[in-house]
Amino acid sequence: MHFSFFVVAVVALSQALASPTELVDRTQPEIVSCYNSGTKSDRAPFVAAIDQWCAKVIGTHLNNGQEVSTVFEFGAVDYWLSAKAINGCSFTIDGNCNRLLRLPVDRCNTGGENGKQGGVMTDPCGQWRADPGRDGNSS
Repeated sequence: MHFSFFVVAVVALSQALASPTELVDRTQPEIVSCYNSGTKSDRAPFVAAIDQWCAKVIGTHLNNGQEVSTVFEFGAVDYWLSAKAINGCSFTIDGNCNRLLRLPVDRCNTGGENGKQGGVMTDPCGQWRADPGRDGNSS
């Protein structure tokens, strides 16, 4: 008696898991495009600017096409930091902000700790810009 109940439960579970509406693929490619030109920054103040900016924008909701951006004056360099919802997505900026904005800092200009020129990290739903340049074009 218990065996037949177990078989029915396993079959029902496997059918539910096979349904595309039940499973959501949460792995998304994170593509970093590096500027490799323009204003250079040491990593420490760049990361500090990112951390302070993210603390200000966490909880901000972005609908498709909306962007939150700021020229964040931090020390001797002005940082253009932004987040934008793309591809029909909407999201609320959370603690992942810091990690996403650090990707262009840490994956670009990898010859050392400093001389960072930033770039753009794009995934299927968002575009995150970390640029040590006042106009958002690393100049």
